[in-house]
Amino acid sequence: MWEIELALDYSVYTEVNPLGDLSDRLDILVETEQFLIGSEVKVDAVLGDQQLERYTGALAQRAKDSHEKPRLIFLGPKAPLKAHSNIPISTWRDVVGAVRLAVGENRLARELISHFGSYAEDF
Repeated sequence: MWEIELALDYSVYTEVNPLGDLSDRLDILVETEQFLIGSEVKVDAVLGDQQLERYTGALAQRAKDSHEKPRLIFLGPKAPLKAHSNIPISTWRDVVGAVRLAVGENRLARELISHFGSYAEDF
């Protein structure tokens, strides 16, 4: 499904305010024909009060005008303390594992990813 969706056309934006105001700035926003996908990325910072809930609401409101399906993804060093059943949660270790699997036997890519993985495992 995603390969077809991305093959049609998509745009990627960074540090986006979904509703155009100065609050609730998403780190990454991917807009496809059918989806509006926001990603909140944490390295050293913690989530703000109701941050994911606010972002989910802002995405839903923006998607209403464009008839896209809103989705929010969280990426951080560990899962948030409060459970969010409708928000996929990934850690930096998940990313490292997926990338290492994806590069396969390409030696240069494996070496570069290994350096990144060593760095990211400390998050």
